[in-house]
Amino acid sequence: MANLFAAGTTATSGTFTLTDGQSKTVSIYATGADVPFAVNFGIFIDGTGDDVLVDTLNGHNKAKVVQGPGVFIVKRPDISQYGVSVGC
Repeated sequence: MANLFAAGTTATSGTFTLTDGQSKTVSIYATGADVPFAVNFGIFIDGTGDDVLVDTLNGHNKAKVVQGPGVFIVKRPDISQYGVSVGC
């Protein structure tokens, strides 16, 4: 899978779709440093009305396997206080 959003960009989320039976590994990475442990990227499924949190990526868990079906959104919070650029 290509980047949902690259490190060093200002994008705050990326979306992908999986059909029934499909799965994808979603991961985060940092440029020039390790991913800080306190950084949490939410993996959400697009629900009716609100997005529903299904998992989290962070410095302890940099990769997760997501199972379809669904439209999934990975959200990058403001991590500027850590001084590192993290992409997904």
